[in-house]
Parts: sequence; C-alpha cells; structure tokens
Amino acid sequence: MEQQIDQRLIDQARENPIKNPFRIGWEFFILNKSLAFMLMGIYLLLLFLSLIPAVGVIFSILGNVFLLAIQIYAGKLFYEAGGMQDFAMRVKETRVGDIVEENTKTATGAYLGWLLLMFLVGIIVVVSLGSGNGIVTRGVEDIPLLPILIFLVVFVLSYVFPIVQANIIFASNFKEGFFAVMGMFSANYWSKAMTGAYFKYISLLSLVLVGVGFVASIVFGMIFNISPVVAMFSIVFVIPLMVVFVVVIGISSLIANDIADEAMLN
Repeated sequence: MEQQIDQRLIDQARENPIKNPFRIGWEFFILNKSLAFMLMGIYLLLLFLSLIPAVGVIFSILGNVFLLAIQIYAGKLFYEAGGMQDFAMRVKETRVGDIVEENTKTATGAYLGWLLLMFLVGIIVVVSLGSGNGIVTRGVEDIPLLPILIFLVVFVLSYVFPIVQANIIFASNFKEGFFAVMGMFSANYWSKAMTGAYFKYISLLSLVLVGVGFVASIVFGMIFNISPVVAMFSIVFVIPLMVVFVVVIGISSLIANDIADEAMLN
C-alpha cells in the first residue's frame, strides 16, 4: 500500500481491500506495544474471570463489550486518518483510557442491540418451524429444517453484517450504537448490500476469512493433539490474534460500506 498524501487512509486501503485490512490491523497492534500488551492483559483477565461460576457471565459480557470498544476506536482512527503516517501518530498517542472512555457506551448499546436482534431472530425461527404443520406436529422428519433455517438466517445476516458494523463505528453514544444494529431491518442497509461491487468484495473477503479460520483451526487442533495442556496455554498467543482480528473486521466493514456507498452514487 503506497503512501499518498492526497488520499485518506481508507482510499489508500481500497487499492488492495483484501490485504490492507490485515496489514493495518497488525500495524495498530505493533505501533504502540505498551497499549497492545495492556489491551491483551485486560481482555485475558476478563476471559479468566468469565470462568467463575454465577458471575462469569457478567465478565463475559464485559469482555465482548471491551473488544467491540477496541474495534470502534480503531475503526474511527482508520476512517478519519489522512494517511498511514497520520494513523501511526494517532495510534502511538492512544491510551487504554481513550478507548474505554470514548467508546464503552457505544459498544454497550451495540452489544445489547445484537442480543436483542439474536433474540428476535430466535423467535422468528421458532415461529417459522412451528407454523402450519410445523416441527411439533409432523415429528422427526422435520428436524433437518432447523439447521437449514438457522444456516440461511446466519448467511443472510452475515452478508449485511459489515454495513451494520460500519454504522456501529460511526455511532457516538449508546442510543446510536443500539439503533445501528437495529438498522439491520432498514431498507437503506439492504439496498446498499445489493450493489454488485459490495457483493464482489464481501464474497472475496468471506473466502479469505474462511480460509484463515480453517488454517487456524487445523493448527490449534494439531497443538491440542500434541498436548491439551500446551493447547490451554496457547490461549496467551491467541489473544493478540483475536484483538488484531477484531480490528481487521472493523476496517474491512468500513471499506465494504465505503464501496457500497460509492456504488449507490454511480
């Protein structure tokens, strides 16, 4: 990705929209090593605390909100940066407090929005299976409908997911974060998702992400087969990859949304 002074960082990233989100996500992680270690430490602590019976669910929620706050902050830096040098300077000046104070409310609103959306989707799935001659009245032969229907719902939601995440990053408070998720039902999101340029980008990106996930699962499976104990300790190495991955998803979502917006104007 060549540095061009007259372009925003997002414009430069679009020159190679598959590779550059990974590169910029990694740069966010290594440009400020003290920040990176603090982010990893906080998330790792929340992850371990989530294993505590009864109260663990609270720390699990806090961990997810924390990751989402990181994504929102990094996404805003990426979107607003005038170039890679500007982005690097802002990352080096970032403190954990900046991420938590500026984005926790937005992240909490978005997280609750996702929970409500999943609840509504669950109700729709149950009602769809139970309507007419549904799963209860027709018996065992209808059981395969459940995984098929769930797969279709997940597929549809994941297709427009980048546009939703981009709007979460654009949000600035709890209310905006929450309604950015609820925008999943808006015609605006779906009309943007129906553009050919967006479809092409999301298709290519999905293939890459599936490939990365497949390789990661094979590597972790090999480590677990060698030694389950080593596999447990390998989570320390997985944490930085998770932080980078969250940032990559945020950057990719902004690029996808930008591509869709441009296609709508042309």
